[in-house]
Amino acid sequence: MREIGARDRFPEGSSFAPELSVVVEDEHGAVAAAALVQLWDEGARANVHQLAVRPDLRGRGLGTATLGAALAAIRAAGARDAVLGVHEHNPGARRIYERAGMTPRYRVEEWARSGGP
Repeated sequence: MREIGARDRFPEGSSFAPELSVVVEDEHGAVAAAALVQLWDEGARANVHQLAVRPDLRGRGLGTATLGAALAAIRAAGARDAVLGVHEHNPGARRIYERAGMTPRYRVEEWARSGGP
């Protein structure tokens, strides 16, 4: 697998930082994993908006490596911290973030009502 710049796959615009994002292709050129990064607070903070690994490639360390590459790019760009969100019932993702040295800051509840507004 080879790492390619996200700029090759995603358009520039809004708060997305393609230069800090990471897309990994498999040997056939298909996307194997991606970490899409946004910059907040004029570049002082980075948000890993999405970290994804293709289901057939999970459990091989690809998520950890992809997140690590994105965090290294974020650090090199001078952002003071990096954040991301995860569902509390996703233990695999939580393990990846813990291995990367990340810790929970706060939890969010989502409230909903069935049947529309």
